[in-house]
Amino acid sequence: MISVLYDDYSNLEQLFDEIYTEKKSKCIYVSRSNSNKQKYNKIVSTQSYQNIQQLIINTQQILSDTHFTINPSRYYLEFQKYFVNGKTKPFFDFHQDDHGIVSYNTVTCIYYLTKDNTIEGGDLEFKDKIVEKVIEVKQNMLVIFNGNLQHRATPMDGTGVRKSIVIQFQRLKQ
Repeated sequence: MISVLYDDYSNLEQLFDEIYTEKKSKCIYVSRSNSNKQKYNKIVSTQSYQNIQQLIINTQQILSDTHFTINPSRYYLEFQKYFVNGKTKPFFDFHQDDHGIVSYNTVTCIYYLTKDNTIEGGDLEFKDKIVEKVIEVKQNMLVIFNGNLQHRATPMDGTGVRKSIVIQFQRLKQ
């Protein structure tokens, strides 16, 4: 199951910029998890932590409204920023999120905050045994899907920045 929702997520761009530490590389991951493992947790301000908690609560409500069944107490969160400069072209192979960075089946939620018009590609592509489906990434878009679906970001070219927030909740039903 795949759900695509559009709303005003501009407040998430502010949260992203509060948490993200500027670096000049092609991809930065800043992660937050309810795991006790320190490697998954970046130290954030009290206000940023409260904003993250509100994001988690809001996303849990969206998942409930769209009939995804999750364990709300198990999640993993990443802030991703891709720099495309015409030389380095971020690209990922098809993969599943289930039992990837986390040890459970997931419902993956991707908030697309920014994708500069100067970037070609960088869309979300799904593949199963027969069909490939590409969802064009747009600002203020949320894509939700079960982590057992094969997917990838399509190859990117051009110049610019693509920002997203990814949350993976533990999936309780298929």
